[in-house]
Amino acid sequence: DAQTMALRITRPGFIEGMRALKAAQGIPNYDVNRDATRQEMRSFVCGQCHVEYYFKGPERRLVYPWFKGLKADEILAYYEEAGFKDWTHADSGAPALKAQHPEFEMWNQGIHARSGVACADCHMPYQRVGALKISDHHVRSPLLNISRACQTCHRWPEEELKARAELIQERTHQLRDVAMDALVALIADLKQHPDWLG
Repeated sequence: DAQTMALRITRPGFIEGMRALKAAQGIPNYDVNRDATRQEMRSFVCGQCHVEYYFKGPERRLVYPWFKGLKADEILAYYEEAGFKDWTHADSGAPALKAQHPEFEMWNQGIHARSGVACADCHMPYQRVGALKISDHHVRSPLLNISRACQTCHRWPEEELKARAELIQERTHQLRDVAMDALVALIADLKQHPDWLG
C-alpha cells in the first residue's frame, strides 16, 4: 500500500487461489489481506506472480490451480478433473501442461517455508539505513549476498554455504536432465511402437 507501506495483495487470482486453498484446508471465508500474518505476507506478495497459473474458459480468466493443494500432484489432479491441458504432444498424443514458474508452490513445500522463512528474508534481507531497519529492495539471488541473506540463520563460512547451495543446484539439474532424457526416450519408443498406447 503506497500510503501506509503495509504489504497487501492486489491480484484477484492470488486472492481467489488462497481462498480456495484455505477452504480445502477447512478454513472458510479466508481473506488474505485480513487473515495473513506479516511474515506470511512477505511471501504472499511474491506469490502473486511467481506461481503456477492458467487461463480458464473462453473468457480466459486467470486462475491459480490450488483447489486441491499446492503440491505438484494436487495441482495435476485439479487440472485432470477440470479437463485442462496446454497442448497435445504431437508424437505421443498425450495431453500436456506447461508449468509457468511455480516458485511459490515449490518454496511452500520446502524447509524454509516449514521453518517460517519468507521469500523476502533471503531475496530481500533486512539492512540498516541510518536508524531504520528495512528490506533491501535490490531483489536478487541470496548467493550474491550470503552474509545478510544466509548467515543470519546459517552460521557457516560464506564459501561453504555457497558451495553447498551450488552442489544442491547441480544435483537438481542432473536429476532433471535424467528425467527429461528418460521421457524423451519413452516418447521415441512410443513413436516406434504405437500399439503400446492401446
